[in-house]
Amino acid sequence: MASGWESLVAATKREGKVAVAGPSGDKRDPLTQGFEKQYGITVDYLGLQSSEMGPRISDERAAGQYVRDVLVTGTDALLDVFIPQKALDPIESALALPEVRDPQSWRGGAIEYLGSTREVVVMTPYLRGLLYYNTNQLKPGDITSYKQLLDPQWNGKIVADDPRRSGPGLVTFLFYYLSTDLGPDFIRELAKQKVTLMKNYQ
Repeated sequence: MASGWESLVAATKREGKVAVAGPSGDKRDPLTQGFEKQYGITVDYLGLQSSEMGPRISDERAAGQYVRDVLVTGTDALLDVFIPQKALDPIESALALPEVRDPQSWRGGAIEYLGSTREVVVMTPYLRGLLYYNTNQLKPGDITSYKQLLDPQWNGKIVADDPRRSGPGLVTFLFYYLSTDLGPDFIRELAKQKVTLMKNYQ
């Protein structure tokens, strides 16, 4: 008798493709090539910015089109659009491989879900982090608190991901905003430090 995963692969081969909506740019090949090579199944990949993902999927749903099998996106689109609109199906039953279902295969020994019906699996394929420093300017331990960024010596010397759009900058500043030790006042003071906002991390 075929396993759940083998049955899923066979059904997908009969259908001919798997439809994935995910990040735009250079993310397509890493998310598709290995799968296509191993299973011989075409990935119909729609690359979108996180800010474009919500309106696109919402429009498809409003038109009665349920064409995406898998969605890979950032935190803000999930929390602002997909989970509130109940646009996603529960994912737990779709995790077919035994090693994927095994909590010990996951960071912290558990699969982290979001949504009231476990629609989302939380993964971090990469993390830029909240704070980096130039080792030519600082030594480890020179900065021990985010509040030290407000020191006048860092005026004009701070670079940050742009928090005005979806992405790591928004997540970083959301962390600042929600932190009881920082909050909106910290963000206002940080803005006075003539922070250079990056739109292109490369």
